[in-house]
Amino acid sequence: MWLLAKKDEKVYVDAEEQIATSNGKQLLDQRNLFKGYANGLSSEDSRPLTLSARIIAIDKWYDFFTVTFRVWDKQNQDEISGSYKLYLE
Repeated sequence: MWLLAKKDEKVYVDAEEQIATSNGKQLLDQRNLFKGYANGLSSEDSRPLTLSARIIAIDKWYDFFTVTFRVWDKQNQDEISGSYKLYLE
């Protein structure tokens, strides 16, 4: 299990998330998702830490969407990153 480093009962975290279609069209490119917490986030509020996005309209049918994410600890540069595909039926 990955734990964020605490400093004065706060954690300093940031994240980014991108969503692209199967043909490479970028639908979402969100960076610095926690920029509003420059003074830290209470360690209680950071558990569990989740990212979410909703695709509510598309311009045509795509085979899949690729979601790419990265979450990192600003105090020690530890990070979790990855991607996954959402297939349409």
